[in-house]
Amino acid sequence: MPADEEPNEDAAPLTQEELRAYVHMVLTTADQISQRYYRPITVEQLLATALTALAEAAGERIPESWRNNPQKWFADTEPILGLVEWRKRLGNRPAIRGRDVEISLRGMFQVLDPHTGFLSPSDRRRMYQLEGGTFGTGILLGERLGKGPVVIENIELGSPAHWAGLRPGDRIHTVNGQSVAEMSLAEAEARLQGDLMQSGKPLRLQVESASHQGMRQVEIIPEIYEPETLLGFTRTVAGQWTYWLEPAEKIGYVRIREIQLQTPEKLEAILTDLKKQGLRGLVLDLRDCPGGVLDGAVRVADLLLGEGPICTVQYRDSLALGAIAPGQAETTYSSTGERSFVDFPVAVLIGSETRGGGELIAAAIQDNRRGILVGQRTHGKASVQQSLPLMQPVGQHTEIKISVGLLKRPSGKNMHRFWGEREPEIWGVLPDVGYEVRLSPALEQRLRQWRHERDLRPPQSRLAHPLDNPKADPVLVAALRYFKKSAPPHPIPALP
Repeated sequence: MPADEEPNEDAAPLTQEELRAYVHMVLTTADQISQRYYRPITVEQLLATALTALAEAAGERIPESWRNNPQKWFADTEPILGLVEWRKRLGNRPAIRGRDVEISLRGMFQVLDPHTGFLSPSDRRRMYQLEGGTFGTGILLGERLGKGPVVIENIELGSPAHWAGLRPGDRIHTVNGQSVAEMSLAEAEARLQGDLMQSGKPLRLQVESASHQGMRQVEIIPEIYEPETLLGFTRTVAGQWTYWLEPAEKIGYVRIREIQLQTPEKLEAILTDLKKQGLRGLVLDLRDCPGGVLDGAVRVADLLLGEGPICTVQYRDSLALGAIAPGQAETTYSSTGERSFVDFPVAVLIGSETRGGGELIAAAIQDNRRGILVGQRTHGKASVQQSLPLMQPVGQHTEIKISVGLLKRPSGKNMHRFWGEREPEIWGVLPDVGYEVRLSPALEQRLRQWRHERDLRPPQSRLAHPLDNPKADPVLVAALRYFKKSAPPHPIPALP
C-alpha cells in the first residue's frame, strides 16, 4: 500500500487498546528475535515482513519492491511510528480482526530458518518428554478433513497405547461411548490423553483396526510413562530389549530414537552390562535420531570418547546465554575420558534423518577417530533452539522458539545446511570412505517404516518381519563388514 493511497473505507477503526496491544507484542517479539537469532537481522527487517504479511492478509496489494524491504516501509519515520501508522491504516477488517498479531509474527518467521516459530502443543509435549516422563496414552493423531473417526498417525514406543496393541492407521470411533465424529481434532486429542487429576481411570475406545480385522473394544489407562528412546535389536517375550546384534561375535546394537536428559545414564548402564558379557564391538544406530537435549547429546559423546573435544556452540550474542552484555559468545564441550568406553570398535549408522544432537555425536566420534560412520550424509540441522514466553497468548500459542546458536564439530567444519540460501559446499556429516551406502529415498523410507513396525510388534508375536534378518538392511550389512575385517587396533581414520 504506497504511502499516497488512502485507507480502505471498509476497514473498521482500531481501538487505542487494540493498537497498543498489537504494537507492543509485535515490536517486543521483533526485538527479542533480533537480539538472539543466530544470524544478524534487524528489527526493521522483521517489522517489514510482519507488515507485508498483515497487509496481504487484509487484501492490500503490495508492490514487489516493498517485500522484506524496510527502506520502503519506514522511509520517512522511525520503525515504531511506521508500525503504528500502517497498522491504523489497515484498520480492523474481518480478515485480520483478532488475528493481526499471529499473522504478523508468522510473517516474521518466513524470513527466518524453519526451526524458528511458534512452539506448538506437540513441541511443548516433546520438550516435556525430553526432560523426563510424560502423562497420557501415547496416541498421536493425524490431520483429518471433515467429520468422522480420528486416525492414529503414530504411537509412542513404551506408552500405554503401545502395550494396548494400538497401531498407526487404526481409526478411533468412540471414547467412553461418545462419538468423536462431532469433536474437533484438538478436543479428540485431549480426550485421548486423559486427565492427570483422574490418573488410573481407564478410557474405553471403539477402534477400527488398520489391518482390516473389524471393530474392537480397547481399554487403555492414561499414566505417566517414559517413551522408549534406547532400542535394541530384539525383544524378550516380556517386552524388554536385548542389545545384541550378533551374540556369538559379541557385537552389540543400540539405536537412539531421541536424546533425553536421562539418555546418557541409560546408555551407560546398557554398555556396562554388555561389557560384563564380553562386548567386542558396538553398532550405534543414529538414523532415526532427531536430536534432543544438547547436554544429553554431549554426555553421550563423552561416554564413547577418550580425552578430546566434542563440539562448540557458537552464539551470535551472549544474550542467548542469559548474559547481560551483548557480544560474541561460545561454549566449548570436551570429554575427560574418565567414565568412557573406549576399548571396543564402534560403527555409527547415519542417514538423512540424523539431526542435531545425533549429528553432534557422529561428528565427535569421526573427528576423534573413535569409530567409523556408515550410511548416508546427515540432515544438516546443527542449530540450537531456545524457547521464549510470549507476553500474552497468541491463539493457542504461549511461546516461540528461536534458533540462537550453531553447533561446530571438533574439526571446525560446518554441519548446518542453510535452507533457502545458496547451499554451502560442506554441510551435514558424511560417512567414512568406503562406508557410504546410497539408498533411494523410497528405500530409505521403507526401511524407516519397517523399523518402526518391528519396534511396535507385540513381544509374543510369531509373525516374521523382514528386518529380523540383518541382511535385509544394507546399512547394517556394511557395518558388520567392518567388524568382520581383520581390524587394526584403532578404527579407520576419519576424513581429513
